[in-house]
Amino acid sequence: MQHKLEFTVQIQRPVSVVYAHLAQPRNFIGLQPLLSSISSVEEFSINNKRGCKYETVEDFRVGSIPVFHNRIHVQTVLTEPDQQIDSIVYSKPNIRLDVHYQFTSQDGGTLLIEQMLISAPALVSSYVISTAQRVQEQTLANLKRRLEAEQAA
Repeated sequence: MQHKLEFTVQIQRPVSVVYAHLAQPRNFIGLQPLLSSISSVEEFSINNKRGCKYETVEDFRVGSIPVFHNRIHVQTVLTEPDQQIDSIVYSKPNIRLDVHYQFTSQDGGTLLIEQMLISAPALVSSYVISTAQRVQEQTLANLKRRLEAEQAA
């Protein structure tokens, strides 16, 4: 089963700053609320485009108690510098997220559009979709807060 989500955020920072921040996997710590670690970052080049592969762990909690550590495999390609980043995220059980970030200069800042295509088994698709919706909304809000606070500092 496939489902498409789209998110938009306006960040009052130049495109180059927003792009560079999201191009570094370790910057997702503190942005993505479930993410507890990133490891095994390995850079590569494909069709003259830079990219990286890495693993992350998401901690699912009941209250403050971690109940499940979900290991995720990510492949990111810096498709068009300062314009587009594409990632493929793999997780068990047979879950795949194709994530497309589009960066546009707008009103002295950056309009960031994130499109996500989720493929998941029917048994877990409703949970995966609702969790992805909640987590990505929070991730982009955290990104906006972080980058705009850096500018103010």
